[in-house]
Amino acid sequence: MPRAGVAQFNGSINWEENIAAVRRLSLRASEAGVNLLGFHELASTIYPPFKEDPALFKLAEPDTGPSVQAARAIARECGLVMVYPFFENDN
Repeated sequence: MPRAGVAQFNGSINWEENIAAVRRLSLRASEAGVNLLGFHELASTIYPPFKEDPALFKLAEPDTGPSVQAARAIARECGLVMVYPFFENDN
């Protein structure tokens, strides 16, 4: 039977810090028996929708970007289906 969970953390513009939080929370969820885990909007970075700052666009990445690849690896490691919203650069 599926067991769902949600996770949230304070984001950073540094994706490595965010992915460390994703890993930590994913491991904890997996240990608790969760197999479907959803993260908050734009878990890959900060949430910039209220400020249109062109400098923030550099935080966007494609679906093959480094944070997405890392999140996929974490999901496999933890045996989870993960909902990982990221700041997508779709060109």
